[in-house]
Amino acid sequence: MAPAALPGKARRIGVMTSGGDAPGMNGAVRAVVRMSIFKECESYGIYEGYEGLVQGGDLIKRMERDDVRGFLSDGGTAIGTARCKAFMERSGRLRAAKNLITAGIDALVICGGDGSLTGADIFRREWPGLLEDLIRQNELTAQQTHPYQHLNIVGLVGSIDNDMSSTDATIGCYSSLTRICEALDSIEATASSHQRAFVIEVMGRHCGWLALMSALSTGADYAFLPEKPPSEDWEEEMCGIISRHRKMGKRKTIVIVAEGAHDHSLNKVTPTQVKDILSNRLKLDTRITTLGHVQRGGSPCAYDRYLSTLQGVEAVKAVLEATPETPTPIICVIENKIVRKPLMKAVEVTRAVAEAIKAQDFDLAMELRGADFAEYHNAYMTTTATGNLQQRLPEEKQMRIGIIHVGAPAGGMNSATRAAVAYCLSRGHTPIALHNGFSGLCRHHDDQPLGSVRELRWLDVEGWVSKGGSEIGTNRNLPSEDMPKTAFCFEKYQIDALFIVGGFEAFTAVSELRKARPEYPAFRIPIALLPATISNNVPGTEYSVGSDTCLNTLVGFCDAIKQSASASRRRVFVIETQGGNSGYIATMAGLSVGALAVYTPEEGISMKMLARDIEHLRTTFAKDKGQSKGGKLILRNEKASKAYTTEVIDNMINNEAHGRFESRPANPGHFQQGVTPSPMDRVRAVRLAVKCIAFMEGFAGRSKDEIVADEMSASVIGIKGARMVFGAMERVEREETNWKERRPKDESWLQLKSVVDTLSGRPRPEDACETCGKLSKSTQTAVQPQNRDSRRLYNMTSKLGPQIKRKSVPLISKSAESFQIGPLPASLSDSLTNGTSIPAPKPPTPPPHDTAMRPATPPRQQAPLSDAAYNRYLTTAASPPMPGSFPSDEYSPQGEPPSQASSKLHKMGYEASASASPSPYAPSSQPSAKSPRRPSSVFRLLPSFKRSYNDRISSSADSFTSGRSQTPGAESVMGSLADSGGEISLKKKKSGVFWGRRKSSLSHVTGTEETGRKNGYNPGFTRQQHTVSGVGNGGEAVYDGEEEFPPRLKKKKSLTFWRRTSSLGLDRMGSGYGQQQQPVRNGSASSGVPGINGYQETEDTMVSEPDPITLRSRSPPPRLPEVGHVVQEKGGLMGEEDWFSNIR
Repeated sequence: MAPAALPGKARRIGVMTSGGDAPGMNGAVRAVVRMSIFKECESYGIYEGYEGLVQGGDLIKRMERDDVRGFLSDGGTAIGTARCKAFMERSGRLRAAKNLITAGIDALVICGGDGSLTGADIFRREWPGLLEDLIRQNELTAQQTHPYQHLNIVGLVGSIDNDMSSTDATIGCYSSLTRICEALDSIEATASSHQRAFVIEVMGRHCGWLALMSALSTGADYAFLPEKPPSEDWEEEMCGIISRHRKMGKRKTIVIVAEGAHDHSLNKVTPTQVKDILSNRLKLDTRITTLGHVQRGGSPCAYDRYLSTLQGVEAVKAVLEATPETPTPIICVIENKIVRKPLMKAVEVTRAVAEAIKAQDFDLAMELRGADFAEYHNAYMTTTATGNLQQRLPEEKQMRIGIIHVGAPAGGMNSATRAAVAYCLSRGHTPIALHNGFSGLCRHHDDQPLGSVRELRWLDVEGWVSKGGSEIGTNRNLPSEDMPKTAFCFEKYQIDALFIVGGFEAFTAVSELRKARPEYPAFRIPIALLPATISNNVPGTEYSVGSDTCLNTLVGFCDAIKQSASASRRRVFVIETQGGNSGYIATMAGLSVGALAVYTPEEGISMKMLARDIEHLRTTFAKDKGQSKGGKLILRNEKASKAYTTEVIDNMINNEAHGRFESRPANPGHFQQGVTPSPMDRVRAVRLAVKCIAFMEGFAGRSKDEIVADEMSASVIGIKGARMVFGAMERVEREETNWKERRPKDESWLQLKSVVDTLSGRPRPEDACETCGKLSKSTQTAVQPQNRDSRRLYNMTSKLGPQIKRKSVPLISKSAESFQIGPLPASLSDSLTNGTSIPAPKPPTPPPHDTAMRPATPPRQQAPLSDAAYNRYLTTAASPPMPGSFPSDEYSPQGEPPSQASSKLHKMGYEASASASPSPYAPSSQPSAKSPRRPSSVFRLLPSFKRSYNDRISSSADSFTSGRSQTPGAESVMGSLADSGGEISLKKKKSGVFWGRRKSSLSHVTGTEETGRKNGYNPGFTRQQHTVSGVGNGGEAVYDGEEEFPPRLKKKKSLTFWRRTSSLGLDRMGSGYGQQQQPVRNGSASSGVPGINGYQETEDTMVSEPDPITLRSRSPPPRLPEVGHVVQEKGGLMGEEDWFSNIR
């Protein structure tokens, strides 16, 4: 039977991965699941791709938040993928449609390649016809299919080849590129050592993206792409380029071949063919390396993690916003912007590329791949063809271009410099390195034998592409420190254009040079700024070279830290990130590692925020119950707050954790600047550097006045949304710069902060108390316990309302932390049910008599009366009850209950509070100092339940008796309070010391038979007939009668607890029927009776004789007067002295 459709716009969203696996697919699944739940939808995982869709059954499963925990750092796809031939047939799609309706799924998010997404679109277009076929074949009824008339499908592209047109990157492509670059960086070392040549084969059957980007990232000598095959005489061309490089002094040769490479005639080009040419013609020692499926494996890089996350979030939004008329969308990324495009149009363009290649229309194939692909190819060809005279400009347009690094080092600075030098040399320009920033220029420009101003050759920079830091040096000094000297150096060395690479300091330097133009003509030259900083805080761009390297380094650090936190189960790490006054790094890293919370300078840190997050940590750890991958991370930007430092936050968390979990600080420091630049920083640095030099070429031949008149003569290149643009410095300074905070006024990534909080489950400000930060009930309900026992307790406390009210809900496990006990009178119960106000309890009435008039406490060894006898005595005595064996001040003659109950529970490890109307029997607040802690005081105060304990247990009960005393003519103290309109509250002390150390480890609930059932206990009563005689201080009291007592309840979990260390088995002193605990196996007692909530009751017979009491104890007890006698037929029962000796 198909479930009913969800109300409103809510959907049951299925998520699946199909086709080849790709790193980052798990991030997409995680985002879809958690965003669906956040949007009040249901999420289903469809395992094994289309095969699971066709097979159905257990391959379609409901997924909750915790089911996708730890997905971000895992490679491949955790829900599996498979290519399914059955789905290619209509009969297979018919079964898939039935399985979806049976599960109630009305929307699909599919992550895969073009083939998988094409199949999804066909499935959607056939959907109405498939429903008709199911009804016609009596597979489903019209009533069952009616709520599912439309199927919404959204596509995510998961492919390491990046072969889908209409998007700049697919999920997994940059992770695959990272594997290739890591391998090539390693191969270059051995190639250079032996002056060898290596031919590397990479994946890419119909797309050369991996081959092109890896060649650009590693400085390969030649590359073969399917879309842009080499010229007809490619053998001569390749040998010519490699020969020139060798003559310049290069010791290694790298040639990259895509697996789908071919020549202009579509003849396949193989690695072996290339090897033979290099070996035979150039006489190079050549090796072949095929990377194969190593390109698919491994943990996803930072970019693939947050790309898949953002696309998964956008996919859920697209599902909820879709209408039957909306074309199936695909989620794409253009530069830095997530966009939706029609799926089939993207598939058609992708297939058109393959058709253009077959038709040998390679220009069309390059055009269909996109403008950025062509730009990257041109940049590669320009930088690798150094020495080609055909690309040189006329002499009058050739310039001397200064290259300088300003600010902190960042990954990709050297890649940008290498690309700029290679482009300058190929165009006839003279690249000049200004070493060690502006201070190095002014102080050391004329040092001998080598000054800070040096012309660069191609061989000088050839190996810089994979090097981190800055090979020409960098610092934060600005030209304003010595502006005349800076102008002098520019004039002396005839700097015609300036290429600056750096962060906010470089931005400031360009601003100062621009403003100094009227005074210093030397600065009237074109100036281009390439943003390069890990902080990504340069105005005029949404992306800075170096930020991706920092993110990958930080993500690797966080993965290692999170592994430690997960292994210890109960640990949270507070990690301090760099970034200056910009929270970009902290936010994007939080998005990539699934951080619990992120603190940024833009948002700041407040006490309320910390209180809310610490409360959320308590809730989260209470719910986790030691699950795997449970480590928590909190990321704090280094300048998020001056007061709340990383160490302060760590100490606050430790202080508020109360031993339930722990916190540790971690600071990766300058490790975040990275060692080896990431492939993304490499390729973007090359592309941006080439565009900057080409941009400044446009000012060649202009006069200084003409240059100054053009506001674009001082510009910053950047990526904004889906475009790469140059911004005039004057406008950017005026409109986009927050000079005080050293960051842009509008930061595009700020909107991603809410995504981090949403996916981590972090409570919003409106979810918590503004004063203390405690979470609201609705928020607590959202994270209610997940295991069976905890859920049952949680639901019990929620439903009973006035009968049992529970505090500290999110901390519940298998034992209660705090209950309010006792049935309430009808009037008060109605008030709670109807939502009316509850009258405050009456204040206690002080005792009217002099306490000093009470008789003295009897000798310590005097045996106590039973509860039944004492209750009987209370109802018949003419005078107020005397303390007898109970502590003095136990009762007041008027029976007015105090605001705080007797300290007996306190001495047992509980905190008790009570409020009630006047009752004839009520405990007083202060016991006498002479009062012994006798078991009977425990029995009298809590006649309705006793506890068997093990001094080895900590926080869960193993055995209870439950129910209310039914002694004729007398009521228990608890019953009296409850029946008179009061409540007794038992609360566990903060001290977690065991009962055996005179502290309690558990509080429990008592009440009526109905209460016991709702608590998961099996209520039942046994008859017990007994005779007790004794002497009280006010006279003799004798009781002979029958009494009902509840059964002993035993928990399933501990099979041998009662046998090994049971310390109490005495229900009452007397004779008749008693209770014997027995072990429980596999959910039922040894007698075969099913257990309820882990407890089972059994009966054994006891006989008694009117002889003096005989007590059984693990250690010899103190001698007591002989009052009664108990003989046990079977083991397991112990006398009251055992209880007394242990709690004392």
